[in-house]
Amino acid sequence: MAGVNATVVRHDELLAVVGFRVLALIGVVMIGIFVPRLARSYGQDASVAFVLAVLNPLVLLPPGSRLTQRRADARVPACRALVRT
Repeated sequence: MAGVNATVVRHDELLAVVGFRVLALIGVVMIGIFVPRLARSYGQDASVAFVLAVLNPLVLLPPGSRLTQRRADARVPACRALVRT
């Protein structure tokens, strides 16, 4: 996908970022459409599946926000501790 995006926007950085955001938005819309359908097909509550899949902070917060950066920074020492053991 990255190569296709770069080719389509002719290696313009700003347009590449916009292209990746559009792809991410399409992915979230697809999750919003198909997760409730999957939940219904398994006999589960579609609204609960929608809330858990689409309305969670990992989906809603952009990757470069301060909250996601703090969360990532907090995970790095824990991951290093696991590697050392």
